Amino acid sequence: MDESEGKKELSEKLNSLYEETRVLREEMNKLNSVKEETFNKKSEVIKNIREMILKVKDVKEKRDEKTKSVKEEKEKRQKLNEEIKGKIQEIDKTVPKKEEEAPKRNEGDMSPQIIKKNIKSLEYKIETEGMSFEKEKKTMKLINSMKKQLAEAEKKYKAYYDLKSIHKELKPLKKDANDIHRKIQDDASESQKLHEEMIKTSKSIDDLRKEEKDLQTKFLEEKKAYQEVSQKLSEKLAELGKIKDEQGRQRADAADERKERQNKTLKEKQREVEEKLKKGEKLTTDDIRILQSIDE
Repeated sequence: MDESEGKKELSEKLNSLYEETRVLREEMNKLNSVKEETFNKKSEVIKNIREMILKVKDVKEKRDEKTKSVKEEKEKRQKLNEEIKGKIQEIDKTVPKKEEEAPKRNEGDMSPQIIKKNIKSLEYKIETEGMSFEKEKKTMKLINSMKKQLAEAEKKYKAYYDLKSIHKELKPLKKDANDIHRKIQDDASESQKLHEEMIKTSKSIDDLRKEEKDLQTKFLEEKKAYQEVSQKLSEKLAELGKIKDEQGRQRADAADERKERQNKTLKEKQREVEEKLKKGEKLTTDDIRILQSIDE
């Protein structure tokens, strides 16, 4: 193989390597884009997992708070129910006894409130109206009679008032018990909803963790493929560098050869001009230049 063929082969090899490195760079860039896209997806999944873990923690705290509230309210309700039960037992014991002690009420009997109202009305008339002595005397007699009726009525109504008083005490207790019962139901319902939300979010976290694992596997595969192409490119670039170095050496050798040939030719011409000078022949402009190069 002559020098020309060697240079041609080296040039062809160099062009082939340029094309191979170009293709490898394109492939590496594509693989890098795919790899980075997978990495970003995995990072987003990890971010979502962290946010959901915080959410589960928050929901669990709220659920536990509601569960604790239900327990406390049940204890309150239990105490109220015992108090209500005690009041009812008191009614059961008190009413029959009061009914036995009190005189029998007749139909048409006025209540103590009405009697008191009538007494006050008559007393007001005595104070404000200019009654005659006889009329005032009759009115006072009527007031005294009504006061006796009031005493009798209060005896008859005492059991009723005692019962009414106990019922009055029962009313707020029952209201409190009902309010607590409603709060227990609301808190228990809210606690259940929070528990279901926590279970649902926990399942989502499990699904995301599986997705993260799959993405990690995919990312490692893509990274391996990227590194393999990167290694091939490095090898081709190293080979390319060697050929460029070889080309550089060949160019340097060729330059040295040209310079050597030029020097040889110049020396031959110098000898020819020196012969002309010896013979006394006329020198040309080129001969003069050659002579000048001898001095240099």
